[in-house]
Amino acid sequence: MREHGFIGALDGRLQGRRVQLAYGARRLAAAQAAGIEQIPVYLHADWDDNALLTISRRKRAARKTCRPWRPRSPSCR
Repeated sequence: MREHGFIGALDGRLQGRRVQLAYGARRLAAAQAAGIEQIPVYLHADWDDNALLTISRRKRAARKTCRPWRPRSPSCR
């Protein structure tokens, strides 16, 4: 992140004067650790608690099913 900056954007909604993210807490922490002070966030005023929870759960499920990339070994077919 230090080399290329923050790529993409997060999604969330305003809760008072703060932003509540649907996902991306790890990316936010990595950006802060890299010294990045501004991160783009798409704000969705139409998201209620149920929508935020649904999106958060889908992202978490997708992350759990992902496997780290590994080069294919010659024995794999």
